[in-house]
Amino acid sequence: MTEVPEKWAEQLRFDYGFAVKALKKSGSVSQMAVLHDRDGQSVTPIILKWPDREVKTRGYSYLSLLAEAIEPAAFSFISEAWLRVVQRRHGESVGDHNTRALEGPRPSEAEDRIEIIYAMVIWRDDAGERQAAFKAGDIERDASGTVSSVKPRATWKVDDSIVGDVIGIMPEEAVSPSRRAEAIRLISAGGEAMALAAGCHFKHLK
Repeated sequence: MTEVPEKWAEQLRFDYGFAVKALKKSGSVSQMAVLHDRDGQSVTPIILKWPDREVKTRGYSYLSLLAEAIEPAAFSFISEAWLRVVQRRHGESVGDHNTRALEGPRPSEAEDRIEIIYAMVIWRDDAGERQAAFKAGDIERDASGTVSSVKPRATWKVDDSIVGDVIGIMPEEAVSPSRRAEAIRLISAGGEAMALAAGCHFKHLK
């Protein structure tokens, strides 16, 4: 598995640092996706307000459609989450390990869940393959619920065998011209109402 390119490793460090600072300041962090345009200069931040699973599902679908329309160089994603660590058994294949992990309770419902904050960057390598890297920290709170510390975990390189909804925002393969045109048409026709229904609020940088 190749190393994370320095450009995206630096972005991941920045995103994670930004998220941790926001968490320590206010006790929570807004879930956010950021599109990195291919010109390498501009970014489009999107605040994600997903009150339930239905809106969240629409949100992932909208972001995937947006990725097909824009073909960004990369996506960044920051959020708080629950993590359930399922240790890989000796000799167990990656696929069997992932299947076993998915068969258990949702992280939010697991007794041994860990509250984390994380950042993820998804990009394409020079061969056009989708890649992703993930950096997280365990959130520790005091009795009042105030964040007392964030203990960083190692940066993880993610492959498609453990793909989830977030990494799936970036199309697995390069988008054809006809598919891109259709995505642009749908995004244009849906307008702001489509974005808001998907809990996606575009944040304009000053």
